Amino acid sequence: MGVLTWAQARFPQQRVFWAVSLGHLVNDIFMSMGPVMLVFISSSGILPMNAAQLGLAVSLRQIAGALSQPLFGGIGDRTGGRWLGAGGVAWVIIVQTLSVLLAFTGSFTLMVVPFIAVGLGSGAFHPVAASHAAEADPDNQARNMSYFFMFGQLGLAIGPVLGGILLQGAAQADDPTASSLMSVYLVGLIGIPLLPYMLGGIPQKAAHAAGQAARTARRAASKLTWREAAAPLLIVSLFVLLRSMAQQGSAAFIPVLLEQRGYDPAAYGFVTGLYWIASGMVGVLWGHWADRFGLRRVLLFAVVVGSPTLILLPATQSLFAAAVVATLSGAILSGTHSLIVVFLQRLIPAGKGFATGIGLGGIFVAGALGSVFYGLLADGPAALSADPAVAAASTGIGLEAAFVVNGLMALASAGLLLLIPSWAYQRQSARPVPAVEPAAAD
Repeated sequence: MGVLTWAQARFPQQRVFWAVSLGHLVNDIFMSMGPVMLVFISSSGILPMNAAQLGLAVSLRQIAGALSQPLFGGIGDRTGGRWLGAGGVAWVIIVQTLSVLLAFTGSFTLMVVPFIAVGLGSGAFHPVAASHAAEADPDNQARNMSYFFMFGQLGLAIGPVLGGILLQGAAQADDPTASSLMSVYLVGLIGIPLLPYMLGGIPQKAAHAAGQAARTARRAASKLTWREAAAPLLIVSLFVLLRSMAQQGSAAFIPVLLEQRGYDPAAYGFVTGLYWIASGMVGVLWGHWADRFGLRRVLLFAVVVGSPTLILLPATQSLFAAAVVATLSGAILSGTHSLIVVFLQRLIPAGKGFATGIGLGGIFVAGALGSVFYGLLADGPAALSADPAVAAASTGIGLEAAFVVNGLMALASAGLLLLIPSWAYQRQSARPVPAVEPAAAD
């Protein structure tokens, strides 16, 4: 697809880019540590929870972050979001630590309220940070976003591993106490040097306002209104729904698929980590290719080639084969995550923070719905019954068949990309304007 030169591959040099990208790394490390800690809290007897409670807590946290992003993105467009960006990461670290401490009260409600509220910090950070990452170099927005999301994907891969290491000592205790989780609390200290750096790197309100006129002029130059963008946005929304349900739903069930085959946590944790690392690393190449060859071609290629990996994954017969297919799936299908955000930033006739909030919020909500849908598809709706006998007797199509449905749904989303008008993919979403006929002479 083209040779990547050093000038094209090098990281952006702007301080604001590094401020938000390092913040993304830390934010996603703590966000991905959360579910691991929740499972430990339950399995260790600190606060026993059933599967329904665990699923409810994780899903509500995702939804809280997703639904709050457009609001925080709109505020960031007006203020620059300096305190939203840095404060969002600080909120994630502090409130998650509080949630772990409150688990020792034995009250599910006291623990789960701050656990869910952690999502609000992530919701405040993401749209502000993503908009600044894109604007750091307006001529290479896809490349910028691919690097920005690479840091996030690395955080998603590091978080569960780091959480497991930190919890290892407490797991060996017969009766874990709040003090036995001291390492979990102390890891939050990494925010001490990061937060001042973010506050210094993200523009203050006055500096942000000084550049607002140029950003407004660029949006006005696109000659695109909400009415004109409505039809393409509807198609893009359907594409995001199908693609994100399939991609994120599959990612959530990779460890479940391997666990059902008898592999231990170290094995399926390693395969899941490969998936996210490939997604982040290869995502940089997708960003370069999108800048060079256009969004439509690159997205279409990635979805058509990447969707079959979801169908092949349950057909693998060894851990090595599963690792190879999962890595390819992460690299090809999941790796284009940043391009969808860039697409929506260009298409939505509003500030980048609001557009990013809408885009990421929609992706995360679709992913949460995908996890629920495919779980019910695999095990049957009765699996949620409060009656253990009814839940145990519930049957669905099985997890392997659900992966096949995932792949077919992702493949079907490719057809929607062909329905979107070509002008919607352009850098400024510039709608073609009919030529004006010269007035006839009298």
